[in-house]
Amino acid sequence: MKITDLLEDSAEALRNLPELAGAPVIVEDLCDARSAVEGKFGKASRCVIVRFGGSAPVKQGSEGPLFDRVGILCECYEKPCATRGLRDGLTLLDVAQHVARALHGAKSEWMTSILFYRGITPIEQLDGGVVCCAVKFDTTEAI
Repeated sequence: MKITDLLEDSAEALRNLPELAGAPVIVEDLCDARSAVEGKFGKASRCVIVRFGGSAPVKQGSEGPLFDRVGILCECYEKPCATRGLRDGLTLLDVAQHVARALHGAKSEWMTSILFYRGITPIEQLDGGVVCCAVKFDTTEAI
């Protein structure tokens, strides 16, 4: 399993989510979410950045594959001043909950296990009137 494939597959599933129609879904592998938001968020009122959330060994040995618990973070960003007038009425937490439901149990054909939902972080206020929170997932994969 390549972690980058896991990120791309997760992002693709979110791009097909009706509640995120028109919102950029970005795979960020440089751990520089703020510049990605500034550069790609643009005029959109929402965006989601799919990032690597770290890993920890589950099974190690001198022979055979290594298994890691691989984390995925789906950071949800919103400009509340721009979303208040939208007809969908979705808040940042609504979007985060849709992301949680969309990816919990997701599995690509090459994955060893499914994605498990692990929670939503508290909302943070960023510069420029942007708020964000992250939806956390993990899975056990051979690396």
